[in-house]
Amino acid sequence: MTMSQRGWTSSQPDVLLEGARIIRPFLPELLSQYVVTVSPNLAAMPAPVVVDQTLALALAVAQTGQKVDFLIVGTLSAYEPTREWMRRYLEDDLEANLDYIPTPGKPPKVPPAGVCTCPGGDLTWYRRTKGQPVPSCPNHGTLTCT
Repeated sequence: MTMSQRGWTSSQPDVLLEGARIIRPFLPELLSQYVVTVSPNLAAMPAPVVVDQTLALALAVAQTGQKVDFLIVGTLSAYEPTREWMRRYLEDDLEANLDYIPTPGKPPKVPPAGVCTCPGGDLTWYRRTKGQPVPSCPNHGTLTCT
């Protein structure tokens, strides 16, 4: 799949699915200033909630074997912060995932202190330090860390 008009290029739908799992814990920070208005008759909802629910639905549908690439791309490309985060993730840019600030040049990748995943397969979270508290999965409660 090529989404050159959005600056994203990926030939692997699994990479998009993993990106959707990884970005979910960062949505409140990335989208804190955005709201979604579906209809003039309905109250506006915080964008992090809408985007997270859409990604959760996409990931659940993906587990049935259906393609959800364009739903993920459409959802995350709607906002500049998530569009940029995903572009960097797809380019395998470590700081998009771990807030790692590299030194000048091409530094070696710094591995995360741990990877935590949802048993339902819809969230992946990278622990930055050993003592960092692990968040809970918004859908299934707990994350399993390695």
